[in-house]
Amino acid sequence: MHQLRICLDYILSPLSRLWIFICAIGLRYSHLRVGRLSIWGPRSVITVCGPAVQRLCDLDAELHRRLTEHERVWIYYDPEQLHDMPSWRLFTINDRFISWNSDGVIARLVYIAFKLPAFHWRVIRAEDAAAARAAQGSVVAQTRLWLEAHNFPRLLSESFSDP
Repeated sequence: MHQLRICLDYILSPLSRLWIFICAIGLRYSHLRVGRLSIWGPRSVITVCGPAVQRLCDLDAELHRRLTEHERVWIYYDPEQLHDMPSWRLFTINDRFISWNSDGVIARLVYIAFKLPAFHWRVIRAEDAAAARAAQGSVVAQTRLWLEAHNFPRLLSESFSDP
């Protein structure tokens, strides 16, 4: 059963990227690509994300490298919901982060950069659920500490706390 789930994961991942690409073209989304990082969204979102990616490089070159060189990461705009699919390297950014402008986009990028290595496995099995919850808590804590260390708005950094 585990082998089947892994095979399906490797098949569904490229199909989901293709679906996002088709939807992005249909919605006339713009595309920002920095190394291996791709961001899809309306032009207004891309104009916020471009400078934010560059500012992240200025703030923390290692995190920037992790997102742009080590992994092929796709981020697409969904105005309402956040989706994290770390095994497929697919994430969303929503209006909550865009409303913070560059600070919000950077916060989301930092979260994604910490989440990628924490969820390196392709399929989370039922017996891995406790480890996944612990890893998620660690990612949220690391993101909050990073934001606080780089003097981001307190309200934004406090949004990264365990529920």
